[in-house]
Amino acid sequence: MDDMTNAMKTDINKFVRKHQDSLRQYLRLLGCADDILDDLAQETFLVFLRKDPSLPSDGAAAAFLRRTAINLLRNSRRIDARRMAILRQDAADRIWSRYQLDARPSAYGDTLRACLKELPQSMNDTVNLHYRDGMSGPQVAAAKGLSEADVWTTLSRARRKLRNCINRKLNHEL
Repeated sequence: MDDMTNAMKTDINKFVRKHQDSLRQYLRLLGCADDILDDLAQETFLVFLRKDPSLPSDGAAAAFLRRTAINLLRNSRRIDARRMAILRQDAADRIWSRYQLDARPSAYGDTLRACLKELPQSMNDTVNLHYRDGMSGPQVAAAKGLSEADVWTTLSRARRKLRNCINRKLNHEL
């Protein structure tokens, strides 16, 4: 930006001031976390300025900024999802190694099966439909005549009960 004239810098500053509040509101509307909001807004303006910033109208510029912002937000979410998947895999590997589940692979499976039998029948049915039969939440809800929220609540409670049961039976904390 050293080779820019003062007039160009002033125009860019005016443009950013004119659009930054609405861009930030748009990102918030999309559910953008506050900790990355400013970074995404700044990156959006940088993408705009790298392109030819002479769009025919403010409406066209605002539309470009919105499209760019949502693409940057989606990309950020994909990166975060990949990072979380890697962290979950690392945690699973550490747990597997810590409790030497390879050395006694049937102990965990046997314990899980025993704990599944301890669940109430309705909860067990929901778990089986979702995990064993591979049905989605809405499919389980339709099959059982429940709301989706009830299915997710039941699955969450079942996982908690199973986790507590397995910990108790294997005498360790995960």
